Amino acid sequence: MSTTIGGEQIIPVGDAGVDPQIVRDEVLDVLIARYDLGDIIDVWPISGGYVNWSFGAKAVSKGVETQYFIRKYNRGATAESVRYEHALVEHLVECGFDKVAPVVRADDGESFVITHEAGSAQAERYVAVYGFLPGECKYSWCFDTDVTEKELNSCARTLAEYHAHISSIPPGLVGPAPSPGAYQGSGVMPRIMDLLPTLPPIYESLAARTEKNVFGRYLRENIDDILRCVRDATRTAHQLHGLPSLTVHSDFHAGNVKYRDSEVVALFDFDYARFDYRMFDIGHALHFFCFSWDPQHDGDLWQDKLRAFVREYQMAAEEIDAVGPLNAAELRNTIPFLHAGNIFTLDWDIRDFFAAPGRDPEEYIGYLQHNVRLMKTIDAKQDEIGRLVAEAARWDKASDRVLRGREKTKPAATLDGKAK
Repeated sequence: MSTTIGGEQIIPVGDAGVDPQIVRDEVLDVLIARYDLGDIIDVWPISGGYVNWSFGAKAVSKGVETQYFIRKYNRGATAESVRYEHALVEHLVECGFDKVAPVVRADDGESFVITHEAGSAQAERYVAVYGFLPGECKYSWCFDTDVTEKELNSCARTLAEYHAHISSIPPGLVGPAPSPGAYQGSGVMPRIMDLLPTLPPIYESLAARTEKNVFGRYLRENIDDILRCVRDATRTAHQLHGLPSLTVHSDFHAGNVKYRDSEVVALFDFDYARFDYRMFDIGHALHFFCFSWDPQHDGDLWQDKLRAFVREYQMAAEEIDAVGPLNAAELRNTIPFLHAGNIFTLDWDIRDFFAAPGRDPEEYIGYLQHNVRLMKTIDAKQDEIGRLVAEAARWDKASDRVLRGREKTKPAATLDGKAK
């Protein structure tokens, strides 16, 4: 998925073989030519990105030193999708969500600058500048995901805060139409329940290829289980009745936030944000935060983290009282959306591996194995997950109500409908 240069620069997978120094020089030229930032005194690579180039920059203007974050977007980005992302960020800033970096506009008032691939006047790429967010990047979306209890609680509260602020977005601010055949990092994604029915024929075709590497073999060995899971996770409109939709972040994990003293102080990477069911954001976040990447326990459920994440989200969502805590209809769909969140990542595992020659099968099989193991854990522990979520959300299944405020919770033994 990525290549590290000198222990610092990660080359996005879609730009394999590109010299990082050339990209850094390109970014510097853009800053000097198109932005009024003052004297640029340093530009340095920021590691951690898998689909976009990331850099920090330092400028001095009127004796004041300021840092900035610069992103060069992946080849799948479009001008429309980048403008939509920036409009979301600017809305969040305007309504007081202080954990996002403001967009710095270029000399023409646009929120990004268009560059072109070397030797091509047609292949447009987009460079954008943001304020530099405080805090420490400590984790990733994979392998290094074991946040502390305080960090987990803060992450859950941050997601609730994001949902509350983004729920006030103007009705006219709609995202671009989905790109045909898009997956993460390759274009604009459709809503999750529109995406899932399209996946089985894609996966069957890819699994039928004759790749003899470990990735191809593992995919073929597990294709039936993957297809069954995709079909089981797909919900009908009737089954989704009562589930609120909003502009989901769609990539909320421990590596897309910054921390200070175990508290989240920054949230970033809105590339995949789109209008979808709120419960997709929840299921996607749970599959990142609540399942182990430890080689000895890969894919295992972290029960305490699942319980804590849902509890903290509910408490924060009730305190803010905008979109409100998860309702009974959402909680009834926990398992399908947990599967959907995992499938969304598994979809990247599969399709990005086959997207271009030269992908490392030893690297990608680690991602695929994790998501397949996680998928099987969800299946095996549906009752346990349901019980933990019901307890954490204070969902009284007997009355199908989510208790609020000081309402008394019934004994835990009755929350899942079972007597002691």
